[in-house]
Amino acid sequence: MKTNVKCDLHVHTNFSYDNAPTNTMEKNVVSAIEKGVGVVCFTDHIECCHVNTFREFPFAERKREFDRLVAKYGSQIKLLLGFEMGSPHHHPKQLAFLRSLEPDMIIGSVHFPCDYNNLNHRLSDVEYERLYDQEVRKMVECGGFDVLGHADMPKKYHPNYQHDVEFFTETLRICVEQGIVPELNTSSLRQPNVNPLTAESMISAKMAHVYASLGGKYVTISSDSHASETIGSYFEETYEKIKDVVGLCYFEKGKLVELK
Repeated sequence: MKTNVKCDLHVHTNFSYDNAPTNTMEKNVVSAIEKGVGVVCFTDHIECCHVNTFREFPFAERKREFDRLVAKYGSQIKLLLGFEMGSPHHHPKQLAFLRSLEPDMIIGSVHFPCDYNNLNHRLSDVEYERLYDQEVRKMVECGGFDVLGHADMPKKYHPNYQHDVEFFTETLRICVEQGIVPELNTSSLRQPNVNPLTAESMISAKMAHVYASLGGKYVTISSDSHASETIGSYFEETYEKIKDVVGLCYFEKGKLVELK
């Protein structure tokens, strides 16, 4: 299960709505090579709710830039092209369109659970956390994507966030059943005033062990980087905690490839 390849399969660039125009694909590629990252997948945001990036997303322009970079840097690093789609279970037609483009992988993530539950009042932290958990469950039950992104994202903003461990364990069981690979998202370790030695990635290494006990064989470790400086961040520390129980993989044209 052990690998010497450092990879990052959740990377945003200037093609994501929440990124600076200066955070170009090429800048990220150069940074990844300098940091010894061997595999990178660009996963710019596709959202179809009140934030709608799907409608005018520059699919062709992005693909041309990606192909240019593969030709220029392909001998130094493996480059992959994918998407991070928000709540794909609510947008099956758009998900089908993304699949028709033959991306290497699609991350399914929950970002705006209130949008899909007609909630316009402020929720308590606990109410939001449980709503988030429920939307993640619905998403994995529907499937159709490759990687489960930041399954416990409230951890990033709520210091006292607690898993409903039994509920999340069942969500991971469904991931195994559906062939969905969960990611250990290290962006929570980059938050202000966080000690990365004691803080947990999303999902935690502990829950990765639970996933393995349910029959899960692979996870991804990803930075969810929105700036070239953070590509590959906290990969080694996170991998050290799970390397003996579960393997790493990437996806190429939607097919799982084991990292050896």
